[in-house]
Amino acid sequence: MSYQAIRSYKLLSALFFLCYFISSCKIINDESSLKNIQLYYDMDLLNVDTVAVKTMVKINISYYKEYVMLAIPEVFTQTLTTLDKKANVLNEATKIDTIYRYHIYKKDEMFGTRYDSINATKGNVFSVDSLLKLKAFKGGKYYDIEQDSLINRETIKDNLNSKVLRYAHKNVTLPKAYDSLILFSSNKFKDIKYSFSDPLDQMVDSKVYKIVFKFNQSFKQGSTDILFPERKIVLGFKSVQLENYEQLTALFKRHIQIHASKEKE
Repeated sequence: MSYQAIRSYKLLSALFFLCYFISSCKIINDESSLKNIQLYYDMDLLNVDTVAVKTMVKINISYYKEYVMLAIPEVFTQTLTTLDKKANVLNEATKIDTIYRYHIYKKDEMFGTRYDSINATKGNVFSVDSLLKLKAFKGGKYYDIEQDSLINRETIKDNLNSKVLRYAHKNVTLPKAYDSLILFSSNKFKDIKYSFSDPLDQMVDSKVYKIVFKFNQSFKQGSTDILFPERKIVLGFKSVQLENYEQLTALFKRHIQIHASKEKE
């Protein structure tokens, strides 16, 4: 074999190995990469004085291989009061800290482990079903087939090519009954494992990513002088990129290692 032929063979071999390496890395990356969504709950509340108060709750959900993590925030408020020698208040300062608790479980398993910090190596057992119902809105009834009547259907030309379904709620005389329901869905979320309701996704033939309950302006029940303003409740999720990507991946790997060692026992 000539020198030129040998050189060409080596180049082709190197090129083939490079293509195989890149392809393998892509497969590994696809299987092992961290995918994240942010679940949010936005609600207009009314206090006893009928003053509207807006409440927003955000929960990060991450997926790694066959494992799921819910990062649930806990808010702690601390008020520091400065007094003079006669116990008169000179100054008050409020400090608000948000601490996350990390709940990891393997898909289709009943129990998972809760870690009190992102660097924790030990955790406590929790019930997956109870957590999802309490914190992730699983199992809720978001559509009433008997009371919700479709009044409008449209497609929005946004980056998600969203389908929007608007419903009027028939029986609004019931306490706390909403006046209308709006469902936002998109096929671009079909690879997201989270779902508010599988039957709801099947009904609209795409993934429902936002649910809006609207309450019209109305008088307080049994009163003609207390007027409640228009308000709404919004449940939704969106894809996000998290800054602590490497720390979350490390926590997943520690949990998987612990999980694997327990299975061998």
